[in-house]
Amino acid sequence: MRLQKLHFKEFADWFETYVRKNRGKDENISPDICSISRGPNFFIKSYNGYILNGVKFLSFEVSNLKKTQNHGVLVSATTSTYLKNPNDDPKIDDLSYHGTLQKVYEVCYGHDMLKYTMFHCKWYDGFKKDEFGLVSVKTSMPKYGEEPFIFAEQAKQCFYSIDPIESNRSFVLNRPHRQIFDVDDV
Repeated sequence: MRLQKLHFKEFADWFETYVRKNRGKDENISPDICSISRGPNFFIKSYNGYILNGVKFLSFEVSNLKKTQNHGVLVSATTSTYLKNPNDDPKIDDLSYHGTLQKVYEVCYGHDMLKYTMFHCKWYDGFKKDEFGLVSVKTSMPKYGEEPFIFAEQAKQCFYSIDPIESNRSFVLNRPHRQIFDVDDV
């Protein structure tokens, strides 16, 4: 944990210095990397919603006022984990992170030529899969507060249905998007 805090604290300064010193020497440093090394512009646009690949995401605050739900966010990641013993070899595993969209930010670098859309999410812990294969999360237990951001392109939409037995849990529902079809290449 100490190394991670040191990384958060010092990486940006190290990165900017490294790029500035090596820009003329190293041909592999692109103009985009130079822009990123100088940090984002001072003005960041924020939104309460975003449409990505025909899918509408709304912030929890806005979506909660509507009859439809568009604030659920799901991110899938492949990572190495040490399940039983830290001395064992790591196991490659697919993990899912579930949360709700809080805000959308557009971060620009350079002269607004390089833009990234970021989702600020509230992530949940207490992932559980029941005997029917239904996934639920403990919505009363936020997690990963120090890492709330993802790139918008990483997000998939999910929906939450409150568990009638445990009110602090919600079932996670994944539905195919309307008018988007998964067709083979044949």
